[in-house]
Amino acid sequence: MVREVHARDAGQCTFVSDDGKRCGERGFLELHHHDVPFARGGQPSPDNLRLVCRAHNALFAERDYGRDLMHAKRWRASNPNEQLGPERVRE
Repeated sequence: MVREVHARDAGQCTFVSDDGKRCGERGFLELHHHDVPFARGGQPSPDNLRLVCRAHNALFAERDYGRDLMHAKRWRASNPNEQLGPERVRE
């Protein structure tokens, strides 16, 4: 399935900006659950997956789940032995 998505997307990030330019990144690519996010029941099928670079995958995550939640998740991943209190959400 990964090879199928990689071939279909030509090994390049599929993000297209508002002005119609496709991201040219070919490194640090990740599978993104495009139509329905995996955490919301999206299926890991080629029709629901596309290649995106790490930066655009983070952008989509913020759009799907909110900036505060994703910031908290990144903070927890970077600081596994500390607790994230409400006062630290926006650091």
